[in-house]
Amino acid sequence: MVDKLLEFFKLANNLKWTERSGWVAKVNVKEPESVADHCYLMALMCMVIAELKGLDSSKAVKIALLHDIAESLTGDYMPDDVTLKEKIEEETKAIKSILNKLPAKLRTNYAKLWQDYKMKSSKEAVLVHQIDKLEMALQANDYLKKGYSMTLLRQFFESAGSGIKDRSLLGMLNNLKNTKS
Repeated sequence: MVDKLLEFFKLANNLKWTERSGWVAKVNVKEPESVADHCYLMALMCMVIAELKGLDSSKAVKIALLHDIAESLTGDYMPDDVTLKEKIEEETKAIKSILNKLPAKLRTNYAKLWQDYKMKSSKEAVLVHQIDKLEMALQANDYLKKGYSMTLLRQFFESAGSGIKDRSLLGMLNNLKNTKS
């Protein structure tokens, strides 16, 4: 049991060294955030925003922490790297492999949370998807402050805008777009 838990933590640790590929490929960021960096801020954002909205913040945080864990094995795919079908198949295989390191009860619960995220089958999962987009815009704003081109970063703000429906999250996104600092 201890060995399997350690394997699980080692796999999760890989996310600290997995660069968010879009920043490198589309903006040529020299020291991009890692998937772990992204997941940390998302979890923090989910904790606060879910509580403010009266949602289950524990569930939202768990979903945020699990939502990209498959990337510890697959890497961070950009939309054109593989087909959507291939991405789903590879991530599903990876999540099963990763969660198999955990005791059955945790494995089952976390698999349900991951599936919930993929299917957007709860209010918390829908919120996490939107926070995923808002966090991306927040990161784009950081890169803008570091001197990267708005021409290249605009696509990330636009993608965020197309994925956020919640009024308060849209307000934060609009604030980011307007201040750029």
